[in-house]
Formats: sequence, structure tokens, C-alpha cells
Amino acid sequence: MDAIEEGIARWHPPFFGGPYRPYYLGGKPRWFADSYGSMHYEKQEGPLPPNGFLSGGNMGWRVDLIRSLGGFPEHLGMIDTRIGVGEETYLQLALKERGNNGHFFPRMEILHFMAPEKMSLSYRARRMWQSGLQARATNLGRSRARLRTLLYSMVFVPIHLAGMLFRDRTVDPCWQGYVYRRILPHLTYWGEFWARLSGQRSKVD
Repeated sequence: MDAIEEGIARWHPPFFGGPYRPYYLGGKPRWFADSYGSMHYEKQEGPLPPNGFLSGGNMGWRVDLIRSLGGFPEHLGMIDTRIGVGEETYLQLALKERGNNGHFFPRMEILHFMAPEKMSLSYRARRMWQSGLQARATNLGRSRARLRTLLYSMVFVPIHLAGMLFRDRTVDPCWQGYVYRRILPHLTYWGEFWARLSGQRSKVD
């Protein structure tokens, strides 16, 4: 609480957040590194850069600003058992467009529970796919550079798949770790491409 109170007193931010790292009940798979469940340790205290966003896993907001935007968009984020992301990103983008920038408090650190079902490649793959859909839904995928990245992805994913057999086992002793780091992130670009191809809405109604 001290870190939050000090940060608010110093910066008076519209929204703010801090880093988090995972904790586990009953252990974790051997391939699952703590860094896969950690966020924002590279950020410095102060205002976010223009293209910087915070994870909803450790955030605070000014309630009046959230209400002025109509609350969190209901078609984004987790709904029942459906994997979803992006509701906090949409609001951050909307606030940034109104001139309200967020701030990062490095001392506002928490432990984030890592549920066992979230430490599987299938869950991680579905989440990265949803991140691509979120990029379309939050209007973050407008740059031509995203198309270039998609084309790059289509060329190099087969190469990465072949390289799994020859991976550096001091870096990736388990093949699942290699797949997670080298292959699954491409699903984000493919998800965004599918959202565009299928005409998925880019604005919250």
C-alpha cells in the first residue's frame, strides 16, 4: 500500500500499475520458466511511453474516468470459461487518446497466482491467438509493419519447427519451452490477420 500511496501522491495518475511475478500451488511443469508468468520488470518509474500499456494483472484506475468511458467493454476479456484479453488495453488506449497517460510504479509488486491449467501449451496458444484478435478489437493493429511481420512469420515458423530438433538445450532443455518462445508468439499475428479477414469489429459498440 505504501508504494501505491506514494506513487499516487507523486504522479497523480489517471491509471497506474506495477510488476508481478508468479506463485504456484503444487509446483509447475519443468519447461515453464518464472519469466513466462512475470510482467513489466523492465519498466522504469513514471509515465508510460506513447506505445506503452500496462497489464490488467496489477493495475489501479480513477473510477470517474472508467465511468466516463462506459466501463469495461463486455465483449473483451474473460467471459465464463472463454479465454479473452484486451479489456484493460482498450480503456488505456481510449484514455491515452483523451490525453490521460498511465504511470508505472516499480515498487507496486505483487505475486500473481498461476493456475495449473494456464501452464500448458494449448492454453498459451489460445491466449496468444486471442491477443491477435485483441489487437484488431482495440485498434492496435493498424500499421503496415504488422503485415510485414505476418509475412515474416509465415516464412520462419516452418524453419523454427525444423530447428526444434537442433535447439540449444542449455537454453531450452525442454521442447515445450522452445515452442513457447519461438513458435507460439506468431499466433498473435495470425489471430490479427484472421480478425481482419473475417471482418471482426475494430471498435467497441
